[in-house]
Amino acid sequence: MTTPFPPLLQDGFENDPPAKRVLAYVQSKKAQQLPIAGIYCGYAPIELLHAMEIVPAVLCAFSQAPIATAETVLPANLCPLIKSSYGFIQEGTCPFYALSDVVIAETTCDGKKKMFELIADIKPTHVMDLPQLADEPEALANWKTMIRKLRTFLEKQFGRTTTDERIEEAIVWNNRKNRLMQKVFDYAALTPPMISWQEVYDLAFLGIPATGREMVPILESVLEKLELAIQGHQPG
Repeated sequence: MTTPFPPLLQDGFENDPPAKRVLAYVQSKKAQQLPIAGIYCGYAPIELLHAMEIVPAVLCAFSQAPIATAETVLPANLCPLIKSSYGFIQEGTCPFYALSDVVIAETTCDGKKKMFELIADIKPTHVMDLPQLADEPEALANWKTMIRKLRTFLEKQFGRTTTDERIEEAIVWNNRKNRLMQKVFDYAALTPPMISWQEVYDLAFLGIPATGREMVPILESVLEKLELAIQGHQPG
């Protein structure tokens, strides 16, 4: 099938690769004077960012090209993902990092923590301490504290705040988005798959910076097409 492009990305970018389309989306939000927060992993609370009208942008770590540059500072035996991330920053070749006003970091590993120490002088960087033993009773309380500290950091950086009601609304929309995205994954898991991995990647990549309110109509349209397609494959 052909993924329907959302209207906000149809201004000449519908034939471009996913990364370029997502970049166009982030640039459009920047042009609207919205703050951009660079993120790496899926632990940053997207719902809080959306509730504060801050756009999350996934930072570059997708190529081996900048690794050699990173190894002039980092140990060669460090994780390639970290070296790629740091090399992009050193070379100034990640447009998402260039657009970001702040970076939201996380303690996923010692290598990442070291990298965040090195880049903290470049842009404001807030490190969230992830629970290391998620099943322990204090883990949830500690994580709540980390989210509250991030909220305070963002309020100070951008001079904007939000309400519990807006956070709840963002959670509801993002949960809807996630449930619909799971249905897309289910279609991709069929034999034969009803949607290609490239199309899934296209939707998933856009689904990170875009709000649930923006993504739900897109995903509903995709699922409607997939359901019609699978009905066409069933024997009459």
